[in-house]
Amino acid sequence: MEILIAITAGLTIASVIIIFNQIFFYRKYLIENRLKKIQPLASENSDDDVFRKSFFDRVGDPIYEKFLSFLSIMTPESIKDNYETIIFQSGNYKKKTPSNVLAVQIITALILTTVFGLILILLGYKNPIVVLPISLAGFLLPYFQLRTKARKRSLEIQNKLPDILDLLYVSVEAGLGFDMSMKRATDKIKGELSNEIKWALDDIAKGKEREEALRAIYKRTGVDDLNSFITAVIQAEQLGSNIANMLRIQSKMLRQKRKQRAEEQSMKLPIKMIFPLIFFMFPSIFIVVLGPAALSAMDNLKGLI
Repeated sequence: MEILIAITAGLTIASVIIIFNQIFFYRKYLIENRLKKIQPLASENSDDDVFRKSFFDRVGDPIYEKFLSFLSIMTPESIKDNYETIIFQSGNYKKKTPSNVLAVQIITALILTTVFGLILILLGYKNPIVVLPISLAGFLLPYFQLRTKARKRSLEIQNKLPDILDLLYVSVEAGLGFDMSMKRATDKIKGELSNEIKWALDDIAKGKEREEALRAIYKRTGVDDLNSFITAVIQAEQLGSNIANMLRIQSKMLRQKRKQRAEEQSMKLPIKMIFPLIFFMFPSIFIVVLGPAALSAMDNLKGLI
């Protein structure tokens, strides 16, 4: 048992060191990778450059990269697709991959398992089943954190979409082209949706088909309202319909949906307030109202006794 604890503690410490190195020296790694690309493939001082690297660069990075490669090979494609979708929707597609997320989940589970296992051993508990819920929670925590971030980003995009459509409609009515109107709207209204539209405009400028570039926005966001707007734009272009009329209808419809969602949330408030009222406010009110009467009753009972 002691050997197992020592091995687990050693693996946990190594994992913490690797994560610390990746978090705080990420920018340094990017700069070094860019310098490596512009340096010649062979140089006279190549052996000296290897020894100039830090211990973490020479030992930690290869181990971490092999670990990521192993996870990438062993992970089923369906799980990879699910993780890629969540990563794109959370806006972390430039920094994270499915293998990175899985590695963080595994390392977090190991750290929590080791810490709580040692605590339980010190307290005298020897049943290892108690640590299993902690391990599961540590494994799922990074995933749910990413999911929460994706939901918040999707909600922000959903709320900003009617405002951008209003500005698009005004710009098209003023005589601007649709692409120029989208660029003007992204310049005026900042946010995640503006960044996604800029990305699509850059793809179109580089030669990608307009339909493919616009469909990619929905893939990266997962907002259904945005998907309906993109579908309407593509159909209007294919059928030769009036873009301004389509934008006016879409803007009105999405503003109505936003109003309905706000009304729905407001109708849920009384139900959500029941439990805080029962557990926090009602006891205080009872103490204030019934406290003096209870004290007077206790004094009267003492007098009778």
